[in-house]
Order: sequence, then structure tokens, then C-alpha cells
Amino acid sequence: GRKIFYVAPPTERNLEIYKSYEGSDPPEKWIVEELFDELQRVQIKQGYTTFIPAGYIHAVYTPEDSIVFGGNFLMDGHIDRHFEMTAVEERALDFGHIGVENTFPNLENVMWKDTDKGGERETATSFDILTSRLSEPIPG
Repeated sequence: GRKIFYVAPPTERNLEIYKSYEGSDPPEKWIVEELFDELQRVQIKQGYTTFIPAGYIHAVYTPEDSIVFGGNFLMDGHIDRHFEMTAVEERALDFGHIGVENTFPNLENVMWKDTDKGGERETATSFDILTSRLSEPIPG
């Protein structure tokens, strides 16, 4: 099979466009139109592996039937970005733009487990974000 990804880096401008898009109902314009000049085309063929870093905005086109194994992972250097994007995803869930299956499952539980294992790696900023989220409901 084959997939075509269109990706845009997480610049301040691009993230503001993404947040606006996911936080409005209905969106004024399709996000691909808004980010057209920023998008890079990446073709994924059978046997390829790809990783999309935290915060990269992406759209996917599947021109051929494909079997794909996907997942989410966290990177120490991008913890704050993970929380920022999770907040955007939660707003998108509220508007029905995405399904819960398209979010990082059990993010808060994973973050606490990481904190238990390596507290010295945790920054005050990401720890503050984590503890402030405890009072928020988990979607799904």
C-alpha cells in the first residue's frame, strides 16, 4: 500500500491556525487551504517507517489500500508540546472534529508513570501542567 502525508512544522503561526481550526464549529476554511504554503508532501510506501514529531500538523491521503500500524509516543524534550496538543485535541473532541481513537490514550497515566520513573528529568513547567490537568475530565 501507500500513504501520502502532508506535514507542516509546529511554528507559532501554524499552531495558531491549527488551534483556531480545531476550536471552531464549523471551521471557516479547511486547514490544508490555510497551511498550503507550509505543507511538505511525504510519500510512505510499503515497508517504510515514519515518525512525526510532536506538534507537527499533518493530513493523510491513502491512494491505495494499506495496512498501517500507528501509535503515539512521548519524548522528554517535547513534554510541554504534548500537553499543548492534547488540550487542542480535547477541544476538537468537544466539537466532534476527531474521535477519541485519534488521541493519545491515557496520557495523564503515562505521564505520571514517567514522573515516577525519572523525576529528575521532569521540568517544573511540565510538572505544573500535569498537576493542573488532574482536575480536568479525561475524554472518552
